[in-house]
This record gives sequence, C-alpha cells and structure tokens, in this order.
Amino acid sequence: MRAASSRSPLTSASPADSGPSSGSSRSGSAPAPGGGALNRLSSLVGRGRAFEILVSGQDFDGELAERYGYVNRAIPDEQFVDFVDAFAQRVSRFDLLALADIKRFVNAATLPADEPLRAEIDAFWKASERPAFSALHSQAFKAGYSQRGPVELNLGDFVGTILADPDLYSTR
Repeated sequence: MRAASSRSPLTSASPADSGPSSGSSRSGSAPAPGGGALNRLSSLVGRGRAFEILVSGQDFDGELAERYGYVNRAIPDEQFVDFVDAFAQRVSRFDLLALADIKRFVNAATLPADEPLRAEIDAFWKASERPAFSALHSQAFKAGYSQRGPVELNLGDFVGTILADPDLYSTR
C-alpha cells in the first residue's frame, strides 16, 4: 500500500498499515509538492524529517512513519481493515457537531495558515511547466506510473532511478 496515511475527512486520524507507506516522491519528478506538504508536513514530523521526506522522495514503512509522526499509528496489515472499520463505527455514533468542534479547534491550534498554500500550489504549477517535468513524467508513464504494478507500488524506489538530464533540458 503506497499511501496508507489517508486521513478521515472528519477526524483527521491517520492510521497506516505496516507495509510500505509513502514519503513524497514528487521531488524526484521535478516539482516541489503542492497541496500542503511543504507547509504542513514539518509541523507533523519536524523540520529535519520533513526535508528528508520531501527531498529524498523515498517511501518508508508504517513503523517508520509512526516513529516520525507522519501517521499516528502503525497497524499490522492483517489488523488494518478491522481497526479502521471499528474506529469508523465508533466515531460514527458520536455527535457530529462535537466532532466538528474538536476538529476545528485542533486545526486552529496546529495547522499553519492557509495563505502559504497558495504560494506552494503556484510553485507546483509553475514547475509543471518546466521541460524537466514533462520529460520525467514521460519516463514514468512509459515505465508504468499510474497503473497497478511495480512502479506504482514502489514509486519511492522508482523516482530514484529516473534521470533529470541537464543536457536535454534545464534542471537548475
């Protein structure tokens, strides 16, 4: 499982199975990530670990993700579905307005302002216009990116194998 840290939209809980989890493979494909990773990840894992995750583009397992604070709990693969189901069943019985208040106050205390997200997503779209982006993505799609298979299941390893060729396009 590549992106095991999906967050519940209501609770923002992020359990992960103990199999491969996700770092941020976008750095290996030309752009800096958009959508909040640059602004929000460091508050979860700390500055140094955020650099490691974002710059390396390497995947890591659920136990390391838990140790880093990237997910709040690593769960053995065979228990993952039962855990998530039991959690969802329990939380679904609670007062939705109380849960919404909890989420609102925790978010206000822990998330950075939304304003920096605009700069982050603008940087992502600007990077997507660079020649390196299309060249690296072309290599990735030819190899099987966005299809169920070894590239998608091991994306962190794959991005370390594709080359940004400065003779063909500027990477700096």
